[in-house]
Formats: sequence, structure tokens, C-alpha cells
Amino acid sequence: MVNGFEEETAPLSDYERDVVLPFLVDGLSKKIGKEKAVKSDHVIRIAEKREIQLTGPRFRKVVNHIRVNNLVPFLVATSKGYYVENDIQEIEKYIQSLEQRSNAILEVKKSLERQLWEKKQHA
Repeated sequence: MVNGFEEETAPLSDYERDVVLPFLVDGLSKKIGKEKAVKSDHVIRIAEKREIQLTGPRFRKVVNHIRVNNLVPFLVATSKGYYVENDIQEIEKYIQSLEQRSNAILEVKKSLERQLWEKKQHA
């Protein structure tokens, strides 16, 4: 779990593993290509109609589980939504985007560490 985001990052519940996960794997695996991208709020509305309990943060947690465990290969997320990408160049661009976002987060972390070090020096 991530500090400050305990509820959002908690391990999958039995319900999520048994009900939500199969629902998302089935639905997202059919979204092949950018033109079939689906946004999370749309998926959550469909889940609600099927009486499947799902919130935005838990949707993202289950999607993370799907991606990390290769349950839907090449599942990407853009401003257009979630979809399966099969174009090698697009997959490479997406990986590069993930690297850039990861680096931006690490830069913030480094800056905060420097600030904290300076604060401790003056305490």
C-alpha cells in the first residue's frame, strides 16, 4: 500500500478478484485500437448497470493488477481512455511516456528530499 493512499492502493478484495477483475478483463480485452478506447467513468457506469460495485480509485487499482499481471497484453491508457495497442511503435511511445512520467515524479521526490535536508540543517 502507498502512504496516504491506503484505501486506493489496498490489495484486491475477494469481490474485486472474483467479480470486478473478470468483468474488466473481458471488457477491456475487446477494446483493440485507439478508436475503441473507453474512459473509466464509462466503464464504471456500465458496471453500475450490471450491479457491480466499482469506484474510480479501485478501477485504477484493478487495471493496474491487470497490466502488471499481463491479463490484457498491451493495455494502455491515454487521454482517449483505455485500449489495447498492437502497433509496436505506439507501444514504444507509450513506454517512453511512462518513463517520462516516472522521471517527473522522481524529480519531485529529489526536490523534497533536498528541502527536507535543508530544513533539518536549520532546525
